[in-house]
Amino acid sequence: VLYRLAATVQIVMVLAILIFVDNNYLKSIYVILLALFNDISMTPIASDNARPSLKPDVPTLSSLLIMSFWLGGILTVQTLLFYYTATDSYIGIPSDKWSGDDDCSNDDSCGQDYQQCCLWLQISIAVEFLVLSCRTKGFVFTSQPASAALLFAVF
Repeated sequence: VLYRLAATVQIVMVLAILIFVDNNYLKSIYVILLALFNDISMTPIASDNARPSLKPDVPTLSSLLIMSFWLGGILTVQTLLFYYTATDSYIGIPSDKWSGDDDCSNDDSCGQDYQQCCLWLQISIAVEFLVLSCRTKGFVFTSQPASAALLFAVF
């Protein structure tokens, strides 16, 4: 539940900031793919190898909301840092591809398509690795995930 709420917070906040602050958008096909992959990635969790806690966990609505907004906020900051610094030499995306200034047969949306694809890829990878972080208490590396969950999150 925590994973789904945090992923939803991240996607909604990133899309809202892109629309209202930058007057930019993400194509509807990318939003549909994000929603689809979020649903599909929950399937391997059903057969996960996570160690259960000794005492039953009784989550409260407030703890779920606080933690999901915290994780979703961290992922939002990560995505926005990627979006705003993607043309820096550290990441290495050519600025002409990112801004749409390259020559794509006089198609103004060529750079924007590249930008949206990179943004979708970053959001989807970050959200899939969130599954590995939210599946057990403690650090990610202390409990080996099921092979299907690990395979889906990595590939």
